[in-house]
Amino acid sequence: MMLTKEGDAATLTTSAIGISKGPMPISSVRGATFFRTQSPKLARLNSIVSIYEIEVNEDFSYEVTDWEWK
Repeated sequence: MMLTKEGDAATLTTSAIGISKGPMPISSVRGATFFRTQSPKLARLNSIVSIYEIEVNEDFSYEVTDWEWK
């Protein structure tokens, strides 16, 4: 769930797959996020699908890249 400072809320549903790239935790994660809200301010989220990639390093640090699927 995400919540704005003004109290508007949206829920997120994600689906992903992880791919090992070496000894744990080195991996890649690929997935999609779907949003749902009843907030008029956040209504655009109801039509968005977010595609993401996460690269996890040996020290558990990670980098996330996120795109809106159009």
